[in-house]
Amino acid sequence: MDWTLISTSVLAGGIVGQILTVIGTHFFTNVREYRKWQLQERHKAALELIDILTSNPSNDSISNWTHQIRNASLKIHILYNNGVAPDKLRHSLEVVFKLAQLKKDNKQDESWSDSFKEAVSDLRKQISINLNVK
Repeated sequence: MDWTLISTSVLAGGIVGQILTVIGTHFFTNVREYRKWQLQERHKAALELIDILTSNPSNDSISNWTHQIRNASLKIHILYNNGVAPDKLRHSLEVVFKLAQLKKDNKQDESWSDSFKEAVSDLRKQISINLNVK
């Protein structure tokens, strides 16, 4: 191995350029991997929440239903900057939770089922719209 050839090649490429390339590549790789992980986790949290909402809880499990909804909602919130989902998504999560709370407290009216379906549909749309938002 000819060290003069290697040293000339490194100097010709610029030592500073080499260092910046290594550091820059490391930084951008970390950012890309974090965003990829964040997107995967948002998918998981959204699917978990939809599974909870579409389950039809029995009278025995309805007391835990709101806790499961709140837990899944918090998982969604934490995956956004500052731990807060965008406004429309946050509002949709809260509407669904309040409707579930009405059912838990046995205060729902005849239109509760339709209201809940609409709220879940709106939540699904908001999750989809805000999936790639930072």
